[in-house]
Amino acid sequence: MKEVYRNYARNDLKFAKWLEEVDERIDALTSRSFVDYREINYRELYDAGATIDTAVEELARQDSVFAAAIKR
Repeated sequence: MKEVYRNYARNDLKFAKWLEEVDERIDALTSRSFVDYREINYRELYDAGATIDTAVEELARQDSVFAAAIKR
């Protein structure tokens, strides 16, 4: 696991693993990283029980550039 995930998750390893999976999905869809979408509160999504899919759906709902990129 990359340090960026542990740092963002403040050493909450379950959250860091979830974030890594979300980031892998974002990268697969757009070749970008979760850090490129700072307006998204990933911790809030995780705490609410979001799956990887629902986190990506929420990102698309909140960020029109991301939404457009995944529709290509």
